[in-house]
Amino acid sequence: MDKIVAWLIKYRKIVYIFFLALLAVSLFLIPRVRVNYDLAHYLPEESKTKQAIDVLETEFGYPGMADVMVAN
Repeated sequence: MDKIVAWLIKYRKIVYIFFLALLAVSLFLIPRVRVNYDLAHYLPEESKTKQAIDVLETEFGYPGMADVMVAN
């Protein structure tokens, strides 16, 4: 552990440059991140839940997702 710490202190400028490069790459890739809010997409087709969601979507045109908040 002491060797790792000593190396990090000795080469701290290289470590800073490395993490700044990682930060730059991360900032560049942020717009490419996509979030799938349709959790039914991950269910198998034969799942009863998936079938019920499909019925809701065909009948009402919306898969029927809702968030419920309850106070303690």
